[in-house]
Amino acid sequence: MFPDSAIARKFSAGKTKATQLIKDHEEVERSAKVRDLACHLHDPIVKAYFMFLSAALKPLYEFHIVFQSEGVQIHRLEEMCRLIKRILGFLIPTRDIVGVPLKEVEYGEGHQLAEEELFIEAETKAFMARTELPVSAEKKIFQSVRRFYQGMLQKMFSSFPLDRPLLKDMNVLDPAARLDITPGTGRC
Repeated sequence: MFPDSAIARKFSAGKTKATQLIKDHEEVERSAKVRDLACHLHDPIVKAYFMFLSAALKPLYEFHIVFQSEGVQIHRLEEMCRLIKRILGFLIPTRDIVGVPLKEVEYGEGHQLAEEELFIEAETKAFMARTELPVSAEKKIFQSVRRFYQGMLQKMFSSFPLDRPLLKDMNVLDPAARLDITPGTGRC
């Protein structure tokens, strides 16, 4: 169609009636998507998930910049262990963490805290109590929280260099561990 035709002028210079209808339809669809998104964001269950995530991700945010460097991470091992212990403390009783090597801590089902003790932050718990969510929704939220923590811990254990032989051999640098070296260690 020619840009100077009457139809082109009627439908914003150079646009045919068909393209104008398509654009109008896209705007309606876009506004429907916005309405759907707004509906989801006003859902109390979704709000509870967001509140939990904002609390649970704070420790990870603190260490995010540190772990992004591509250099050697050996000197960050203590920070990595503290982060893992902190996340474990959100999911399992502290008595199960103390005195046990990190890789041997059991955090699967049967070892986890009860729902009322599981870390979701006080604000999230108060919100859930105020909105009186159905019991099934609360159970689903707590199951998701447990899966989230378990997935986070699995990723940490697989990503952090906790099993590297070099780290075990570096015990020599620890003043308290120097006395525990058996004779003959380090000989070829």
